[in-house]
Amino acid sequence: MPIDQLARGLTALPVTRCTMRVLAALAATGLLLCGMAQMSAAAKDTDAAVAGGTLAIELNAANQQQSACRLSFLVKNGMQLKLSSLVIELVLFGHDGTLLRLMSASVGAMPVSKTRLKQYDVQDLACDRIGRILLNEVTSCEGEKLTPEICTSAARTSSRSKIPLEF
Repeated sequence: MPIDQLARGLTALPVTRCTMRVLAALAATGLLLCGMAQMSAAAKDTDAAVAGGTLAIELNAANQQQSACRLSFLVKNGMQLKLSSLVIELVLFGHDGTLLRLMSASVGAMPVSKTRLKQYDVQDLACDRIGRILLNEVTSCEGEKLTPEICTSAARTSSRSKIPLEF
């Protein structure tokens, strides 16, 4: 049926409350679907901004400083988004796999492509007691369009120390 005949047939229909409710429901469904499509596009924009980019976290050194073990980390923001705040949770295990420490490490703000060295002194712990370090989670990752989940998926770990850094 040609569109003009269809349109003439619709104009001949009586408008009832039921018809109005159906039309309102259809319009609301269309708005909902349009909003969902826009949210999906925004999520894809964020994923594209971090796609191919990484948040590189390297254990660069572990040096004994009197009664503390100084852990030196190199962190590089290879994502396409500026970090206004980054906090990671690290778990230190002994050579036998037992838990030695659970610590939170604040890296701070990081512009795009910035590499930063951060040092943390773990008091009353000899470095040679640490068998491995686990990046347990990204507890805070703040910045435009950023969440801890996005930073976690972008995180990559490595170690130049004899102590492995795992994820």
